Amino acid sequence: IASLFKSLKSETGSTLVESPYSNVQDWISTGSYAFNILLSGSPFKGVAAGRATAFAGLSGVGKSYMTMSTIKHAQEKGYYAIYIDTENAVSSDFAKDIGCNAEYIWHENLFVIEEVRNFVINKVGDILNKNPGTKIMLVMDSLGNLSSEKDKRDIKEDKRNADMGSRAKALKDMLRNMIHFCAFHHIPYIY
Repeated sequence: IASLFKSLKSETGSTLVESPYSNVQDWISTGSYAFNILLSGSPFKGVAAGRATAFAGLSGVGKSYMTMSTIKHAQEKGYYAIYIDTENAVSSDFAKDIGCNAEYIWHENLFVIEEVRNFVINKVGDILNKNPGTKIMLVMDSLGNLSSEKDKRDIKEDKRNADMGSRAKALKDMLRNMIHFCAFHHIPYIY
């Protein structure tokens, strides 16, 4: 059966063992053995490159701390972090206190879902196309603070209409596109 499948000569498919998307090529520690075990089943792994990982919890439980700790470990493996900050809540002092090199964290302030999607797919995609092999990690803090283009238009036009699902649709579209993009480029993506 494997030879039958291989005869398909599909550019998008392979056996699961050969799949560059299904098999994680790199793991990044969070700095916490317990958290690594929760994420990967191993105290030495953690966040998978090419996958999206959500850090969720109440305000103040340490999501940003764990994210910055993961960036620190990613930097030790040669990754350059792109930090999409929707809350204006991170600082270079915070990053340095955790042990990150803040010079190697690109800080992008974006607040609109579609702008985040376009930035990642177009700008980050362009960087990767021009510099193959560059190790990038994406971080979005926080997903819940993003607005949609409709929200942005409504504010400009002083409208007070309720959102009838446009934000949810835009978030779904952004996540779908970014998850495929990150899998293709083996980018760890924390949000």
